[in-house]
Amino acid sequence: MTRSAQTRTRSRPLPEQRRANPLFGTPETRSRRVFFNGFWQPHHEEAVKRYLSSHDFDAVGLLSHRNFLADKVDVFVRQHDAYRIYDFRTNPYPHIPPRDLVERLAPVEVTCLKMMDRHSKNPFKPRQYEFRKRAYLAQLSYAYGLLIEHRFDRVVFSNLPHNVFDYALHALCLELGIETSFFYQIQVKDCYLHAIEIDQLYAQLQAYLEDHEVAEDVPLPQHLEAEISDRLGEGKPFYMTNKGLSLWQRIYRKQKRLFRVYTYTQTVFATRGYLAYLRVPKVNRIPDEPFVYFALHYQPEATTSPMGGIFVDQYYAVLMIARALPQGYKVVVKEHPRQRFWQRFPENYALLANEPKVVFVSQRTSSAELTRKAAIIAPITGTVGWEALFQGKPVMLFGEAFYESLPGVMRVNSQEDIRTMLELYQEGRLESCRLGDIRRLLYAIHKTGFTGVLDADYLRNSMTTEEASTSTLVEALEQVIS
Repeated sequence: MTRSAQTRTRSRPLPEQRRANPLFGTPETRSRRVFFNGFWQPHHEEAVKRYLSSHDFDAVGLLSHRNFLADKVDVFVRQHDAYRIYDFRTNPYPHIPPRDLVERLAPVEVTCLKMMDRHSKNPFKPRQYEFRKRAYLAQLSYAYGLLIEHRFDRVVFSNLPHNVFDYALHALCLELGIETSFFYQIQVKDCYLHAIEIDQLYAQLQAYLEDHEVAEDVPLPQHLEAEISDRLGEGKPFYMTNKGLSLWQRIYRKQKRLFRVYTYTQTVFATRGYLAYLRVPKVNRIPDEPFVYFALHYQPEATTSPMGGIFVDQYYAVLMIARALPQGYKVVVKEHPRQRFWQRFPENYALLANEPKVVFVSQRTSSAELTRKAAIIAPITGTVGWEALFQGKPVMLFGEAFYESLPGVMRVNSQEDIRTMLELYQEGRLESCRLGDIRRLLYAIHKTGFTGVLDADYLRNSMTTEEASTSTLVEALEQVIS
């Protein structure tokens, strides 16, 4: 099956041009100045300390919740301060990005404006264009000043950049020729990947499978065999429950809600969204006619911003499907069970409800049952697509996902792509994903990624320990920081 390719126009310097950037020198003349971004969890902190204990740098920078490196750090930026820069008055650096750089980063700006949903607790002023544009330029200038003033030549992120400051900093590094990369925990038990560019995160998996002969019955490590067993079952994902949380973790989560002001104000802000959702007609039973299942993603989150691209606006993907469906088909939409309604625009519910081929089901409707009965599953990037492949269901994918190279997955960018996929499905020519294909992909993940936990919350569904994950992260830093 032919998968549609997404073409991206790049204006970034070529690798050899980046290396010759006069701001930062050449590989022969550069100093060793490294900046760590994130690394705020206890095992992250320990890993960075262990790594630095055996490596010398001319300068070390850190952006995190606290300065856990003490006097070993030359430049410290408190994460809360960086994320809350909304104007230029709090910027200590005199450097302002030049026009040509800002223009090259225009696609980054669009993504960042939407990313501000993550920090906009008040739904009114922060959603005004002028406010967000000024905040973006302020954070971009702060990140630019940080890089220019301190001449860091290596920036490492502990997670995929998905906050405005981090995303802008990462984009600036790519444009200015500063070596940068990030780690990312994927929804496969005890696995995370490393990449330089976000839109190339999963390309390494496909490249590995193209370059290596991997049998469908390839032996897998124990944690990946467990991943297969878990996905073949019907239990809820661990992150949708409190299973495995210690008493202290439960208390911590409760106090976060109890002592944050927006816990009490968001109820007011959410009223319009919640009432709009209640007004949407919902069917009591899963339709008998063929349908495409669209499970709305929880937002704001990295899975849609930046991983979803333009489909961070999920209603746009639903409309694209609905208006490309043949006669007799529906698109069944289910709202995320944990979605906060103040983060949904009320008008979007009414927009979709007015579409004759769009059907809403209750949040309590079983996602597993919807997947079983659907003709095609249509995620932006989510694990509902990964789970569907274990049932041999075809997946209509809108964003970036680690399983995008598997048979049965078609990346769609247009109504023409959607119609093509539906025609293949109706004619019985749509390739199915087999368990052997999944085993091959898991083997590629094992060989190209790292075995361990980046997000400590995943330890409750892990077959490894915090100490083992710390050691793995030290090894990962050894590999990626040259």
